[in-house]
Amino acid sequence: MAKKSSNSGCGGLIGACILLVLAVKFWFVVLPLIGVSLIVAAIASVSQKHKALREETEYVRHRLAQTCVVNPDRPLAAIPDTEIREITASPESYRGILVSRTALGKKESAQVERADAAAHAILTSPEYLAGTCGNLPAHAIFRHLWEIAFSLRDISECRAGLPTIGVGPITAPVVAAQRQAVEIAEASVTKRISALLNFAAAVGKADAARRDWEMAQKLAGNNDRYLNLIARTAADEHAVTDLARENLNAERAAQALNQTLRSAALAAEVLAL
Repeated sequence: MAKKSSNSGCGGLIGACILLVLAVKFWFVVLPLIGVSLIVAAIASVSQKHKALREETEYVRHRLAQTCVVNPDRPLAAIPDTEIREITASPESYRGILVSRTALGKKESAQVERADAAAHAILTSPEYLAGTCGNLPAHAIFRHLWEIAFSLRDISECRAGLPTIGVGPITAPVVAAQRQAVEIAEASVTKRISALLNFAAAVGKADAARRDWEMAQKLAGNNDRYLNLIARTAADEHAVTDLARENLNAERAAQALNQTLRSAALAAEVLAL
């Protein structure tokens, strides 16, 4: 067994020596092949890294679109990939571009969701897209949503910065005035959200009216079929008259037959006597 292993080792060594000799002898063929292999490997490695980087960037771009309100003046699609990656590393540097929903308080987050739902309803409305609901462009809708989110972020941060304990008599009026400023700003933003919701409701009514009209038109196309139903009632009335007449004839025939049978029965009784 050991002898067989030794022979195998010797065979491998001999093979390596032969390959080495061939490589030295035909170096002008081997070196270019090695160079091409290294270049292909390097290109494949770079391509794989670029692909992974693009996939990561697209994931970040998608996540930002889902979790942030974006300034319409700088949409995510227009931001270079390098800057998209920088946003995740330094989000505070992009406060003028993005408002993170997770950075808002619970109350402010709910308000942004209401505004976002209203904006989505408007922008996906068939009547709005057809241009029958006024002249407010989509960019203006996005602008309203952005400014609402931007204001609510400031309101959320200012409210979070107000002390709730340890307020002395000198500090109390300052805090009260700041709290009042927050409340005034919040009331103003709430009115703006209500206006957006009202517009969305009006657009929804226009869509409903259009659907109602289209359904009426579709159903009206079947009017001939229903008129035919009414037309058939004349035939039904004629048939009822005929059947009533035949019924009377049948009753008279039955009475006559009954009278005849009664007469026959009396005759039979007489014969029996």
